[in-house]
Amino acid sequence: MGDKPQGREASGHGIARRRMCLAWAFAVAASVALAFACVLSDAAESEAGASAGDGDVVWEQLKQGSTEEEALDAAGFPIAQEAPAWFRAEVQDQAWQVRYATEGWDIVRVDVPSCAGDPAEQMIASLEGKGWSQVESGCEGVATFVKTKGSCSWLMVEWMPYTDGISAVMRILHD
Repeated sequence: MGDKPQGREASGHGIARRRMCLAWAFAVAASVALAFACVLSDAAESEAGASAGDGDVVWEQLKQGSTEEEALDAAGFPIAQEAPAWFRAEVQDQAWQVRYATEGWDIVRVDVPSCAGDPAEQMIASLEGKGWSQVESGCEGVATFVKTKGSCSWLMVEWMPYTDGISAVMRILHD
């Protein structure tokens, strides 16, 4: 007959492929959540002298099947829900989905969908359109920006790809 798998073999291949995709998606989600937790923890330690959350708890929660939101909440990381007006005006693009933010919105995670082209370049262009000037960071996947007008003066963003775009963690200096 033919070389193509039939019946169980064909569905087995599809199941294996879906499992690989799910495993990859979990690994990306875990990496992003851990990166966010580390940034939050470092910021809290430098500002308060003690950790506001525990990155190990995040990892354990993710391994047990918790969502990123549940894992961060269980570890004690503060997460704000509604973006303040200054963030919407000076930083956020309407196409971005805010995933997490600290209470003061100085650390924010957003998902930037891929439209036509490179989502990182789209994010950079959006920030430049809001008055930000890019300053070379010297690191791949990291960009820094400065601005002279408005209530924000400095922004650093680090991103990693995911299936439909990039996930970015921003550190923002706001008056």
